[in-house]
Amino acid sequence: MIKVAAVDLTALDEQSYRSLYQQASADRRKRADRYLRQQDAYRCIAADGLLRYAMRQALGTDRL
Repeated sequence: MIKVAAVDLTALDEQSYRSLYQQASADRRKRADRYLRQQDAYRCIAADGLLRYAMRQALGTDRL
C-alpha cells in the first residue's frame, strides 16, 4: 500500500520552523543551514518533520 503525505509550507511560520528545526537531526540542520533561500531551508526541515510524523503514524508510536 502506498500512502501520500503533504505539508502546506505557507502555514509554516517562524515559530513552527524553529520547533521542527530543534527536533531535526544535526545532519538535517546542517543541510538546512547551507541553503541560501529561506524557502529551501523551510522545505528541508518540513520534509524531515513530515517524514518523522509519517513514521510515527505507521509505527503507532509517539517517539521518533
